[in-house]
Amino acid sequence: MSILPLLALPFAAHLTDPAALAVLTIWQEARGEPWEGKVAVAEVIRDRTLRGYNSDGTLIGTLLGPYQFSGWNTADPQRIKALKAGAALLPALVECARAWNHAIEQRSTFAKGALLYHANPMPKGMKVPGWASRLPKLIQIGAHAFYADPAAKPLPKGDQ
Repeated sequence: MSILPLLALPFAAHLTDPAALAVLTIWQEARGEPWEGKVAVAEVIRDRTLRGYNSDGTLIGTLLGPYQFSGWNTADPQRIKALKAGAALLPALVECARAWNHAIEQRSTFAKGALLYHANPMPKGMKVPGWASRLPKLIQIGAHAFYADPAAKPLPKGDQ
């Protein structure tokens, strides 16, 4: 996917494009992470969508569901920054688009099937989510800890 045409206007003008929204979410959540961390966040988005995990099964529903990805929470200052994204963020957005494409096209598994993650360590003043103590931690990539939810329905056949 080329995001270059999307950067002609503020990125927010393309929020009805599910792939653009996924790329922007990866930027919000993992822009300072290594390549594997960006791809792992993309995998969580992909797998939550495919499983309908806390989601209606659409990419937009997965990304914009209440409290699913912190970058879209109304109190998160990154939300406004992301909505103003434009050409100045091109290198970072291209890297996030590459990560999204890799997760979709290569069916990568850096996150080992994780459906949840959180910053680790948590930013100052924030608490570890309550679910983290109840669910198995699968892997730490960069500054994110990734978790499985054994109660989640499996991936549909053909998407495994």
